[in-house]
Amino acid sequence: MSILHYIETNEVLDFRVLQRIIERSLPDVAYEQRAENLCYFWIDGHSTRGVDVSLEEDRLVEIRNTGLSNTADYTLTNQIAESICNLYQGKLMVENEDY
Repeated sequence: MSILHYIETNEVLDFRVLQRIIERSLPDVAYEQRAENLCYFWIDGHSTRGVDVSLEEDRLVEIRNTGLSNTADYTLTNQIAESICNLYQGKLMVENEDY
C-alpha cells in the first residue's frame, strides 16, 4: 500500500532543478530519472524503499511512499515536498480535511 501526497504548483516542475536542491539539502541522496514524468529518489545506505516523484498533470505533482518505507524515506519525502512548495509556490492538497 502506498501513501500518496499531491502538490499543486504554479509552474511545471523541472526535475533537474529539484534534483540539485535535494542534493544540497540531504547527504547521500541519489536519484534516477525513470521517465520524462517520473523520478525516483533515495538516501543511499539508509532508505528501504525510496520515494517516487511524478508529474500527474502539468502542475500537479505526486509524491509516493510505498509500503515498508522507513524514517529516512519519510524525511526525504518531507524535504522533497518542502522544496517543491518553496520553488514552485506549491500547495499541498488535502483530500479529507477531517483526517
